[in-house]
Amino acid sequence: MKKLFRPAIVLMDRLMIPQKMVLMAIVFSSALLALLYLLVREINMDIAFTEKERSGVDYSQSVMGLFIHVQQHRGMANALLKGDEAFRSPLLEKQAQVESDIKMLDKAGEIFRKSLRNIQKEGPGNGLLVDIYSVGTINTADKWTSIKEGWRAVSEGVLYMTPFESYEAHTSLTKDILSLLVLVADTSNLTLDPEIDSFYMMDTIINKLPMAAEYAGQLRGIGAGVAAQQSIGEQERAYLILLSGINRSTIAVVKENMLKVFRKNPSLRPRLAPRIDDFDKFLSEAIGVLKSGILNTSAVSVSTEEYFSVFTKAIGSSLRLHSEITSSLKEVLDGRKSRLKKAKYMIVGFAIFAIAALSWLFAGYYFSMTNSLRRLMYASDSIRKGNLDIQVSLETRDEMGIVAQSFNEMSKSLNNAMKDLRHSNEEFQNFAFIASHDLKSPLISAASALKLINRRLKSGQLDEVDGLISDASNKLARMQDLVNDLLIFSRAGTHEVRFEDTDSAQALKHALDDLGGPIRESGAVVTHGELPRVTADPVQLGQLFQNLISNAIKFRGSGEILVHVEARRGAGGYIFSVRDNGIGIPAEESEKVFEMFYRLEKDKYPGTGIGLATCKKIVERLGGRIWVESVPGRGSTFFFSVPARGKINSHTA
Repeated sequence: MKKLFRPAIVLMDRLMIPQKMVLMAIVFSSALLALLYLLVREINMDIAFTEKERSGVDYSQSVMGLFIHVQQHRGMANALLKGDEAFRSPLLEKQAQVESDIKMLDKAGEIFRKSLRNIQKEGPGNGLLVDIYSVGTINTADKWTSIKEGWRAVSEGVLYMTPFESYEAHTSLTKDILSLLVLVADTSNLTLDPEIDSFYMMDTIINKLPMAAEYAGQLRGIGAGVAAQQSIGEQERAYLILLSGINRSTIAVVKENMLKVFRKNPSLRPRLAPRIDDFDKFLSEAIGVLKSGILNTSAVSVSTEEYFSVFTKAIGSSLRLHSEITSSLKEVLDGRKSRLKKAKYMIVGFAIFAIAALSWLFAGYYFSMTNSLRRLMYASDSIRKGNLDIQVSLETRDEMGIVAQSFNEMSKSLNNAMKDLRHSNEEFQNFAFIASHDLKSPLISAASALKLINRRLKSGQLDEVDGLISDASNKLARMQDLVNDLLIFSRAGTHEVRFEDTDSAQALKHALDDLGGPIRESGAVVTHGELPRVTADPVQLGQLFQNLISNAIKFRGSGEILVHVEARRGAGGYIFSVRDNGIGIPAEESEKVFEMFYRLEKDKYPGTGIGLATCKKIVERLGGRIWVESVPGRGSTFFFSVPARGKINSHTA
């Protein structure tokens, strides 16, 4: 696995920390900016898509007004051409209204096509989309030109046409207007809308509702002519029946579309449902008049004005429904556009925040790292100059913190080692001074005795020779004891400590075996409680027991010698105690008894004063401490601790 990262490791090993951080920042930021660009580009495309739809809805709404007015013109013309002169003046007024619609749509169409060009120019896209929208704007312009030419022909020749010619010319014109609506929808993305509610609303206002209005308009035009003539032919009857059936089915499709819209967007139901019901009601009333006044009677019994009015009311309700759905669709599209822009701003804001946060964190990491390195370098330099008490204090908890902790442990160990060395040097100096003094004294005494012996032998005075020889022997024997104890103390300080699982009861048994002679001679009674297994050096632990018990036997009282050894669990290890009923130790001397060559009541009790100093040395090397609690005349209790292995400093090992 490491081989996979080997090139990166090699690269990072060759760079300084600032260079490493800049490199990582560039790589991360590049990926983040690329992702941001793709997301924003996608959102911008969706916004441009929605804006095109919005432009198409606006233009379609204007076209729908022209469509309704041309339909009305068709019905009025059919009634007039079939003999009802009452429609001449309304026809001319409607004609002027259509002319006004055309002028308005000239401007609206140009705005629509310009909007498409601007949206496509400003928004993201590719060459194919540019071609598609360019073709769409050209087609809508061509279709609008064709519609204006068709209207010019109708408006100029309507009074000279037959009813059939007028109907056909008007119907052809309305079909062109409906084709323009579909073309606008195609060009402005409305037919490609991805959402269910907006798609079916678009389908309703572009395809279904205009066709329903057209069928109603055809019913109005043909029926108005029939009412004006007060007679109906079979062909007209059949056509009216067919149109009324198609119209009802178209209304059913409109209702179905709107039910799908309401399922997706229930908030639109209160607004649109009443308009749908009105359209259905008015259209049903108009068809009812058609059936009762024309289709289901032997003679036409409805007036032209009544018939025209009831269908105009139905078509007007369809126009109001169309307007309401169109307004709702605009709101839906505007809401979508607002959400997309909000999402874009949030993404951009998040990206800016992420980059700023990343820069802030990188800067913090850089200063943290360099600060940690400076502190470590300063500490290293301080150690180099001899300041072994230096400690590195870092607030970081990462690997640098671990390095600092290891550094502090190393510094502490080195400082302890140096302290031990200084202590050993001081101890050695004291040892050398005291040892030279204590060794010199018996040597001087022995030398003096030998000189006296030599004089006595030369002078023939043999009566004191035996005493002098005995005195010299005692002095040399004391020197031998001192040398032996010094060797034991030296081994206690230099012997390699072997920490292992040790049965302290077994170590005590070995010590008692070695003290078998003194114990039998003194009649001492040595007892012990339950002793634990500890991690220690079994040889030195046995030496510790031997020295303390031997000390208890030496400094015994007048009665039976009683020694008891026990242990208890303490903080971080075990605390052993060796209790005797000897002469005790004065409180002011409880610390001095552990000093080298210190002897308690040295004139009364023999010894070199090294035994307890050896005990202290052993306990310290085991990682514990030793102390004594005593009442003079009632005995002493020596305590020493043996810590758990994990608690022992490494320099004691």
